[in-house]
Amino acid sequence: SLAKPLAMQGIGFQVGSAIGVAAAGAVLASGAAGAFQGWPIIGDLAPWRTALVLIGLPGLLALLLIPLLHDPKSSTPSGATAAVVPFAPFFRAHRALITQAMLYAGLSAVGLGCVTAWVPEYLQRIHAVPPMQTGAMLGSLLLMAAVIGQGLFAIIADWCAVRGMKDAVLRLGILPLALTVPLSWLAFEARSSESFIAWLTALLFCLAPCNAISNTTVQLIAPTALRSRMAAASILIISLLGFTVGPALVGWLSEFVFGEAGLGKALQLVIAGSMALSLTLMIALRPRLAAYLK
Repeated sequence: SLAKPLAMQGIGFQVGSAIGVAAAGAVLASGAAGAFQGWPIIGDLAPWRTALVLIGLPGLLALLLIPLLHDPKSSTPSGATAAVVPFAPFFRAHRALITQAMLYAGLSAVGLGCVTAWVPEYLQRIHAVPPMQTGAMLGSLLLMAAVIGQGLFAIIADWCAVRGMKDAVLRLGILPLALTVPLSWLAFEARSSESFIAWLTALLFCLAPCNAISNTTVQLIAPTALRSRMAAASILIISLLGFTVGPALVGWLSEFVFGEAGLGKALQLVIAGSMALSLTLMIALRPRLAAYLK
């Protein structure tokens, strides 16, 4: 039953993003209204700079929680030592499987990364939605998609896994992942903010399981002694591809290819293209993973 605990971790990540987006919209609106004038340090900053400072503060407060973390009690028998498994030989033995799983993890995160980074700007630039309304709306959608979409998918995947479908996360994930391609295209073709939000809601619910799928797949592949290193590698690739390269590519296309008015076209191409590649990788990965698990 790997999917449910890993989905809980993913839900926490997405809940943080949702709260951050909603709070950023409120801070931007308050800053534009002059609410922070006279405050020390941030009083003379532009509203968007104030938002960056205030939204970053909870991350510093989270440092206070680190002393409360501890390793679980070891299951190694008394007097025994845990085996140290080198990563390199394992990677060489399963190079294609691990590479496909890591690339899938990174590419499948591009959709959520681009939505989080660019949809607030898209709503303001194309549909003239005020910042505070944008933040509240997108934050609520991200929160619902994380809790319901990812949580429900994980419950169903684990239910199937304990009944013999060892590759349940990949087999069940094909449908929502396939739907992200047309949904991402249709969303940014919408002519009104209402229809855009409707398509975006459907897109976010289909994007939500991607995190649980990639994390669970990596843990299914990894031997117990390599799970931390495999998880760290997966998170690194997700951060680089999904939340750095993907949004940066949207910005580059919008500025140098389509122009500011073509932000929607840039989002269409990057999100739909990355999800199509993710779907291809998932289809290729499933029989390889099934053979490995046997």
